[in-house]
Amino acid sequence: MYSSYWKPSDGRESNVLTDHQALHRDEATHKAMQSDETELRPLDLETIMSSKAAVKFWYLHRPKTMAYVHKNATKIQSLGRAFAVRQLRARHGAEYMAELARQDQARRDADALKELSPEERADKELNDAAYDARVEESRRLRREQIENERLAEEAIRMKQAEAASERRRLEAERQAAALAAMEETERLTEEERIRAAKEAEEERLRQEEEKARLEELRLIEEEERRVAEEAEAQRKAEEDCLAAEEAARLADEEAIRAEEERLRKEEEERLAEEEAIRAEEERLRLEEEERLHDEEDARLAEEERLRIEEEERLAAEEAARAAEQEELRLAAVAHEEEERLEREAEEARIREEEERRAQEKREEHERKLAEAAQAAKLAEEEAERVRQERIQQEKNEKYEQSLSKDVPVLVRKRGPGRVVSYDKEHETYAVRMENSMGGMQITVPSDDVNLDDDRILSPRTKVDTPFGTGEVVGLDPHVGCYAINTEVNAPENDQFLAFVQIGAVTVHQEEEEERAIVEDASLPSTLPVVVEPNTADCLF
Repeated sequence: MYSSYWKPSDGRESNVLTDHQALHRDEATHKAMQSDETELRPLDLETIMSSKAAVKFWYLHRPKTMAYVHKNATKIQSLGRAFAVRQLRARHGAEYMAELARQDQARRDADALKELSPEERADKELNDAAYDARVEESRRLRREQIENERLAEEAIRMKQAEAASERRRLEAERQAAALAAMEETERLTEEERIRAAKEAEEERLRQEEEKARLEELRLIEEEERRVAEEAEAQRKAEEDCLAAEEAARLADEEAIRAEEERLRKEEEERLAEEEAIRAEEERLRLEEEERLHDEEDARLAEEERLRIEEEERLAAEEAARAAEQEELRLAAVAHEEEERLEREAEEARIREEEERRAQEKREEHERKLAEAAQAAKLAEEEAERVRQERIQQEKNEKYEQSLSKDVPVLVRKRGPGRVVSYDKEHETYAVRMENSMGGMQITVPSDDVNLDDDRILSPRTKVDTPFGTGEVVGLDPHVGCYAINTEVNAPENDQFLAFVQIGAVTVHQEEEEERAIVEDASLPSTLPVVVEPNTADCLF
């Protein structure tokens, strides 16, 4: 063991040299484990018991503290056992600790049975069997009760879920019906508007076509009338020309006949007077007749030529008129075909425009439906999120107001117990009942658990804690700690207020102390630690 800087006040001097290298090594070890070494806290006690080097350091540098630790050796051993239990649980698991506890209990039961007589052993076995049967029956009834409660709660939840689902279904059907009615109304209105617009457009096109057709007929009639008038005028002119030519011919013939008659009369008159020149006259007459015949033939040939030319001209004009009429007809047909193609193209364009508008309206309608569905989904998700946040907030508030471990409570219809844990999600307490209620651990709703004020230590109660005796100031049930003044009857300014968990506080029992003064007594190098698996998990 190292030497100590603390010298006894009885004048004795230590003759053990100081191992400065070990001192600095253990100081570094302790500082690596704990940063603040000026106050003694529950964590410091665990640190003291955690390693041999730390224990030696505390013996070396905090001898008064270690004297205080020796004074409270029982509590320190309990603290060490709790620390060892936690280490074993972290290393091997809770099932290993439970198995150790069962083996230890079996060993204790076997040791207890060895000390009994055969009759007492038989009675104890009968009593244990009866007790085990009662416990098993109680557990079975409790399991049945829990199962019945769970089934009842499940049935209630199912009914509530079915009612909520039915309400949502009815609301969805109502909204769908309203939306369908609104869509049907919009569709009928839109169809009526489209039909009216289409009818108006068709009426306008029909009127335009009728107007164009009438205009075309009028132009054709005017053209035909003009052509007929021109033909009639030309025919009349030709007839007048022919009549004039015929009249001229008849006049010539009449003049010729009159001349012939005059010549005949003159001839007859001269026959009597000039018989001598009859031969001359006959010759002259024959010459004249031949001349007239030649002139007549020439005239007839000219008339035939003029007639043929006139017929050819008329035929040419008729052919020209026919060609012109054919051109007009072909132009009219081409114009009609062009107008028909334009009309069909316009109808196709209008149809495509209507289809495009209908497609755009369908897409717009589908988009609105998708947006409405998305908005409804987002609203539902937002409502669900708000509901979950509200539920979580309520659970957090209940958790903040929940009772902590080891807080004494009264369970409705079951009696007193102590809180083991609180389930935030299910809002239930795990409560360990008192021994009078079987000592079993049960799960109950938070509404059935009430704080047991009668079992809470009153203020100024003198209690023992892992770091000494103190007075109770009060209890915080939500944290599970007593506020304790560590210095009894000390001035208010000198009191040290500590917060200790409920399981680490016991009512102080005055004990007589026996002191033995041994000179030159050295402290042990290690502090014995007894590990008991069935020790509580943690006192702090």
